Amino acid sequence: MVRFLLIPFQLRHICGQVTQKRIKKALRNIPTAVDEVFEDTLNRIKLKGHAAYQLASKVFAWMIYATRPLHVEELLEAVAIEEWSNGQDLDDCIQEDFMMECCMGFIVVRTTDHTVHFSHYSIQQYLESRRELLPSNLYLAKCCLTYLMYNHFETYISDLSRVMYAYPFLRYAAENWM
Repeated sequence: MVRFLLIPFQLRHICGQVTQKRIKKALRNIPTAVDEVFEDTLNRIKLKGHAAYQLASKVFAWMIYATRPLHVEELLEAVAIEEWSNGQDLDDCIQEDFMMECCMGFIVVRTTDHTVHFSHYSIQQYLESRRELLPSNLYLAKCCLTYLMYNHFETYISDLSRVMYAYPFLRYAAENWM
């Protein structure tokens, strides 16, 4: 079963090359062990740039430490939080397609309920064994507290259903900040 998991990652390894010479080299050096494939994928995420790697790391951390699977909207809000900011800037919103691209096949969105999951349990196991690469659980708690302290909520104080709709991450942050 795990061998079938490797194929899409190996194809991304090859298709990510831009010249014939690099394609040939990639074919000669194609990773065959699960850990090698995942390490190669993490390296390709890093090559996308610091911002993409940071985003992917935050996504992976939320998925590992979250007390339940997060809906896409919740996760997008969570990874956009700037620690100890007063509110969310609409210019800081992250698009689902960009998040998925940065994570390079490590995550999937379940179509039935729009929750985000690792594409295979072995990816979660691999990342859990390398927690030093991810933001800590403390970082996530700070994000929840930051979100709960946003100034935006004052305008919605009388209409809880409206605030819950406008801020999809609010319920999770309130219930899981500790």
